[in-house]
Amino acid sequence: MQRRLAIAMIGIALAAILFVGAGVLGFAQIGAEREARELAIRQLAAVVEIAEASPNFERAGPAIERAGTAFDLRVVRFGAMTRSGELHFGRPRRGTGSRGSVTLGPNQIATVLAGQPFVIKEGGLIRGIQLVDAEFMGEGRAVPIVLIERNIATIGNRPRAWFALSGAIVLLAAGLVAWYLSRRFTEPVRQATATTGAIAAGDLSARMPVKGDDELARLGNSINSMATELERGRAAEQQFLLSISHDLRTPLTAISGYAEAMQDGATTDSRRVGTILKNHAGRLDRLIDDLLNLAKLEARQFQFNLARVDASAVAGHVAVGQAPIAKEHDLTVQVEAANPTFVTADADRLAQIIGNLMDNATKFAASTITVAVSTEIRSPGQEGSGPGSHCVISVSDDGPGIPPEDLPHVFERLYVTQLKPVRSESSSGLGLAIVRELSTAMGGSVRALAGSGGGTRIEVVFPLADVPGTPPAGRLSEPVSG
Repeated sequence: MQRRLAIAMIGIALAAILFVGAGVLGFAQIGAEREARELAIRQLAAVVEIAEASPNFERAGPAIERAGTAFDLRVVRFGAMTRSGELHFGRPRRGTGSRGSVTLGPNQIATVLAGQPFVIKEGGLIRGIQLVDAEFMGEGRAVPIVLIERNIATIGNRPRAWFALSGAIVLLAAGLVAWYLSRRFTEPVRQATATTGAIAAGDLSARMPVKGDDELARLGNSINSMATELERGRAAEQQFLLSISHDLRTPLTAISGYAEAMQDGATTDSRRVGTILKNHAGRLDRLIDDLLNLAKLEARQFQFNLARVDASAVAGHVAVGQAPIAKEHDLTVQVEAANPTFVTADADRLAQIIGNLMDNATKFAASTITVAVSTEIRSPGQEGSGPGSHCVISVSDDGPGIPPEDLPHVFERLYVTQLKPVRSESSSGLGLAIVRELSTAMGGSVRALAGSGGGTRIEVVFPLADVPGTPPAGRLSEPVSG
C-alpha cells in the first residue's frame, strides 16, 4: 500500500508539473501573439504615416525600410494593390522570405480599401497590411499599400531547458515528499490493522501506539479505548459469571443437602427444613426473575401500563414494606415526600425501581436509609431527561460511599464495584442494572452521586405529568407483552 501511495503521489506531481508547464507555455504563447498583433498595428500605422509624408512614390520605399529597421520589423515593403486584390511588392530583402505578390480575398480587400489595418498570422509571423492615402499615387488602377512582418516572441531553447531542469527538481522533491507522506499515512493504518486484528483474535491487551493529535491519532485513541472497554467488559463478564454461579450454587447446594438429610432420616424437624428450602427456592426464583426481566428490557419485550402516578405515595408504600428488612439490619428508613408529585409511569415498575434502590442501600448503609421525592427545574444543557420540571426520586445511605471511579459504572449489568458491601448480598446483584433499564424505558434517567454527608445517593428523574392520564409522546412505542 505504501508503494502504491507513493507512486500515485509521484504521478499526481508529474501530472501537475506537465499541466502547469503546458498551461504556462500556452498562455505565454497566446500573450506573445496578442502583444505582437497590437504592436504590429501600432507600427503599421507609424510606417503608413512615414509613407504618406514622402514627396513621391520612389522615395517612400527606402524611407519605410529604414523605419522597419528602427521598429525591429522582419520585413517592411511598400507596394501596390490592384482592384482585383493582388498585391505587388518590390524585391524583398535577402533572407526575409517575403513573397513578391499576395492575393487577398473579398473581405480582406474591403478591409484594406476601408483604410483599416489588416493583420494575419502565418506560422510564427504576424503580417500586417494597410492602405496608404490613395491620392499619394494619383490616378491609377492600383492603390499604394504597406506590408510589414514581425516575429512572434516565443520561449527560447535556453528557457525551455531551465524549465525542464526545474521540473525534474520539483519531481524529485515531490517523490521524496510522497515517500515521507506515504509512510506517515500508511504506518498508523498498518498499526491500526495489526492492533484490531490482534483484538479480533482475542488479545484484548493489544494497544496501538499514538503520536500527535491529528485524525489518525484520534483513530488510535478510539481503538485503544475500545480495547480497554472490551478488556474491562471481559473481566466484568467473568466476574459476573462467577457471581451468578455462586448465587445459583449456594441455594442449590442447600436444597440438595437438606433433601438428602430428609431422605436419610437425619432430620425430623420438617417444618424448619421446609422453611429453609422455601427461602432458598425464593432466592433462586428472584435471581431467575431478575435475569429474565433484564433480558426482556434489553430486548424491548417488556410491557408497561403507563398512567398518572403519585411518586410520593409509591415511595411511601415501598419504604413501609422495606422497613422490616431494614430493621433486621438495625437500619432506620426515613421518607421525605410530603407533597403529591405526579409522573407518568407504571406504578408497579416504579415501585420495583425504588425497592431495588433500597435493597442496594441496605447492603452499604451504616445506620440510615433516606428515601426522598422532590421536584426541580432543569436547563436545556443539563444532563438527564431534558429541560423542564422534573420529579427526583432519591435513595441515600450513610455508608462508606462508592469510589468516584466506580460511580459512572454502577448501573452496568456486569460491573462489580471495588467496594465490598457491609452486609452479605441476598439479591442477584442485577438490581441497579434493572433500575437503569426500567427508568430509561419509562422516559426517565438515573444517576449515582456521592452523598453530601458521606455515603451514596442514587437519583431517578422523571418529567412531571402535566396532563392526567396522557403518557409522554414517543415513549414505549412498541410494547410487547412479556
